[in-house]
Amino acid sequence: MTYNDTQFATLSQYDQNFFYAVRTRTSGPGITFSAVEEIAAIHREATGSKIRPQARCSSCIVRVLRVVASYYFADKDERAALAAERAAKSHEVAAVEKKAAPKKKTVKTAKKAEK
Repeated sequence: MTYNDTQFATLSQYDQNFFYAVRTRTSGPGITFSAVEEIAAIHREATGSKIRPQARCSSCIVRVLRVVASYYFADKDERAALAAERAAKSHEVAAVEKKAAPKKKTVKTAKKAEK
């Protein structure tokens, strides 16, 4: 994974803007330049790349969003796969524990055992 949990949580606020940047090559509605700077700072911190947005260059802002989006969506898919794997493992453990647990005696099974 490229981003740690706090970085990913911050970037997830801009999920829709990343989607717009990748699909339509626009920054999408409601994103400010300070938000783009924050996104770029998080990306620089995580990857060490020298990506820097320029305030008066809309194509530069979209470029920053597209670069970060590629890492973000790859990270998002990896996190979803890990969550699914953990869920499957916990399901398997629960099934094994259920099989290994002795059956509880109910009133019905107790009467059958007496006969």
